[in-house]
Amino acid sequence: MGQTYRDVLGRDYGIAMSAVQVSALMEDRAKVEIEVTAVVPG
Repeated sequence: MGQTYRDVLGRDYGIAMSAVQVSALMEDRAKVEIEVTAVVPG
């Protein structure tokens, strides 16, 4: 994942990134996707 990040975004490490693996949710039929984009004016 780190190599792909560098290939796409270069070495600008000022960009926050996190990854989480979820092996199970409380509800068997539940599906969730969370996406967040933040822009901080320079």
